[in-house]
Amino acid sequence: MREEKDTSMVLEELNNATTLKKGISSIEENKDNFVKISFGDFFNRYLADHKDLKLADIIRDSGLSRQYAYSVADGTKNASRDRIIALCFAAGMNKDEMDHALIHAGHSALYPKDNRDAYIIVAIASKCRGDKEFRTADDLSLFLDEQGQDPLDI
Repeated sequence: MREEKDTSMVLEELNNATTLKKGISSIEENKDNFVKISFGDFFNRYLADHKDLKLADIIRDSGLSRQYAYSVADGTKNASRDRIIALCFAAGMNKDEMDHALIHAGHSALYPKDNRDAYIIVAIASKCRGDKEFRTADDLSLFLDEQGQDPLDI
């Protein structure tokens, strides 16, 4: 069994392939390093790494219905991009963590050149700094609305 490479190492090998044939060869050599994890798996790993968080509190702060949020968190239900953002925002994820969550849920990462996404990024940074304006996904939604952006569709 090969030693697992981190993502940056795999990307570097793919980017540094000098020919298409070498690039394909690099893909073949790295197949054991490719992973496909669901949003539920990612979210539960996040919770395991943040033992101070309680799923019930996150769900309450997400604004999602209890039953729906539990089924998204355990991976039995797919959710829209806004609902994933609401759940992750309530969990206190930073931008990188939220980007990973969105990607694992099959959605695009937050894009700083998208006007609405830029406001979401500012709110995430503010919440991660501990600013009191942002505690729940409803706070984020209200902020978006105040900035002339579509609120979260939760």
